Amino acid sequence: RDAMGTPRKRPRATDADPQHRIVTLPNVLTSARILATPVVGHWILTDRVLEALAGVVVMGFTDWLDGFVAKRFGQETVVGKFLDPLADKFMIMTLSLALCWQGHLPYSLVGLIVVRDLGLVAGTVWVRLQTLPRDGNFFDPRTVKLQAHPSTLSKINTGLQLGVLGASLGRALWGW
Repeated sequence: RDAMGTPRKRPRATDADPQHRIVTLPNVLTSARILATPVVGHWILTDRVLEALAGVVVMGFTDWLDGFVAKRFGQETVVGKFLDPLADKFMIMTLSLALCWQGHLPYSLVGLIVVRDLGLVAGTVWVRLQTLPRDGNFFDPRTVKLQAHPSTLSKINTGLQLGVLGASLGRALWGW
């Protein structure tokens, strides 16, 4: 309590450094993309191709939008730097597997996508475990020493993968 007897507001760990915030608009958009992925996958598996194509377009747009908002409005966070690529991998793998199951993508391409993305996720987890303080919590963003910065190549790769998903759905829908 202060001199007037008013309870003091305890500072939150996130107040000191905006990089450690969790709830930001970009992180909400990324979380929405994660939640939408199984829905769009279901649409693919149930031949609701137009809905799935619209879902891929919207998810691609929100992928761009969360990065734009984070950079433009200073909302880049440690959580977002890991959550966004994880959301991309979950989305691409899930939708690629669904398209493959429906016969719209070849097994060999989907196998490459899945093996690559699982390898990247496993590598990230391994590095996180190696850099985690002895008494640290794996999911505590304040203990992250590894800095993730998406490369231009990874952004192009994600865009191309979304393009392949969209083209596969377009072919299924319009018979290209």
